[in-house]
Amino acid sequence: MKRGYSGSPKGIRSYGAGDYDIAALVALPENVVFFSADRRESYRISLDQIAGLRAHPRASYLCALEEIGLLEPGMSEGAPP
Repeated sequence: MKRGYSGSPKGIRSYGAGDYDIAALVALPENVVFFSADRRESYRISLDQIAGLRAHPRASYLCALEEIGLLEPGMSEGAPP
C-alpha cells in the first residue's frame, strides 16, 4: 500500500499512521472486497478466501470496525472469517 504516483513531485511514499483506518482490498474479477484494520505494506486475498468473502460479504468489514473501536467487542462474533 503506497500513496502518490511516480509523476508527482513527492513520488510514491508509504502511508503514515493516521492516514487511514480501514483498507479495502477489491478483487474486481472475483467480485469480492476484503476489509482490514491491520497496517501492512501489502495485502492479498488468497484463492481459498474468495468463497467465504462471497458468502459473507460484510464479515471482514464488521471485524475491521470492531478492531478500530467503532463496533462494540463481540458484535462481529459469529461472522465467518
